[in-house]
Amino acid sequence: MKNNKTYIMWLEEDTFIVDEFKQKALDNMLSLVQYTCWDDAYKELNSNIRKWGAIIINPLCKLGRGDRPNPSKLLPQVFCDIMSLNSKFEVIIPWYIFTDLDGSRFEDMVVSNRKIFDATWEKPYYNMYEDADNMFRRIKNQTSSVERTKIRQGVHKDFFDSLSALTNFGFSMDDVVSMEDILISLYDGKESNRCNFVNLRKIIEGLFKSMIHFNILPASLTNSSGELNTTACALFLINGSCTNGDYRYHRDEKFLDDVSVSNLYQILKICHGCAHSTSINEKTKKIDTNLYLETTKTNNLLHACALMLVDIILLYFRTLQTKGRENLNFYSVIKV
Repeated sequence: MKNNKTYIMWLEEDTFIVDEFKQKALDNMLSLVQYTCWDDAYKELNSNIRKWGAIIINPLCKLGRGDRPNPSKLLPQVFCDIMSLNSKFEVIIPWYIFTDLDGSRFEDMVVSNRKIFDATWEKPYYNMYEDADNMFRRIKNQTSSVERTKIRQGVHKDFFDSLSALTNFGFSMDDVVSMEDILISLYDGKESNRCNFVNLRKIIEGLFKSMIHFNILPASLTNSSGELNTTACALFLINGSCTNGDYRYHRDEKFLDDVSVSNLYQILKICHGCAHSTSINEKTKKIDTNLYLETTKTNNLLHACALMLVDIILLYFRTLQTKGRENLNFYSVIKV
């Protein structure tokens, strides 16, 4: 199992202070890592920024190793560098000032953009001996949502904007959350119980349901239990025709390109071995994939499939936008 704790960078010169609060942090699933000067911390962030969930700042920490503590020198540089890193790597790293220093010595230097992630805390800092429990609890809550913000507002912003626009048009909010969790496990190494091929298959089902909603696929591609036949949906996209009962359906126009359709079918086979419906036992659906995962002991295959699906859904949404959503009909029906 991977470590599910969130790594928190702490700018604090006094190791005894860090040790004093380590257990409080662990109680909130936070792992504190001490940095005694900002120069060293900045180098780490610049090379491995996605490792870190938040930054705790003592204004009396040093800017460089040989410097003397000086809040008026440290804080403006730290805030400027954090904003630059956020822009460079398209992330949002929350930061928290944690100190026993009198607020009058530094609070006028605290930039207002802290309200982006900590708007409900009235003071611009946390007192080391009065507010520790509140701060660690807030960091825990905020970092869990920040991970989603990094995914949704970073490199995959266009995808999540598209997927969100299609909720209630085939996709569900569960599909959005599942894809967030899978991509968080890729970029931040944190896994949830949604990080599996079962949930990836459900997202594919959402895609097919969306295609049915927009008349790209026939609504009658179901099995004997009336459940969506995902294999039949994929094969219709590939072959352009299928027969169901007394009717034959023929695709009049391609909606997705051949590469996308081929990749979609391959992902579907990996997800559940081309099982026809959601009613099939979970072990039956993914047993072959599980054997592979037992051997590799990685999530690389899941992540590769998820990234392919991201491209497919993004292309699907853009094609919808190009062709228009109203009065689409990409197939004809013939009674046999």
